[in-house]
Amino acid sequence: MEIVTFGTGLVFAGAVISAIFGFAGSAIGMGYAGQAGAGVASEKPELFGKILLMQALPGSQGIYGLVGAFLILNFSGILGGGDSEVISTAVGLQYLMAGIPIGVAGFFSGVFQG
Repeated sequence: MEIVTFGTGLVFAGAVISAIFGFAGSAIGMGYAGQAGAGVASEKPELFGKILLMQALPGSQGIYGLVGAFLILNFSGILGGGDSEVISTAVGLQYLMAGIPIGVAGFFSGVFQG
């Protein structure tokens, strides 16, 4: 059985923050775009293709958050199946501090794209 250190927990926290905030911003932005698009589609149904494109744009922020989480887990050595070395608290904090801006940027970008 492998022991999970505090540093490893911080790495997971950084990955989770990156993914969850990106997903939340994407969902909120897609909701805003869907509300606006429903009004336009009821008036002019021929614009459905353009409305669908505008609805899909905030969804990319969730994908970017997920990619950021996978990159954090991959570069830390947790994901990838290599030698599992003990991750110190300082290194875990570095990965946490890398995940926070990814998540916050994904959240606000997704909301304001909607």
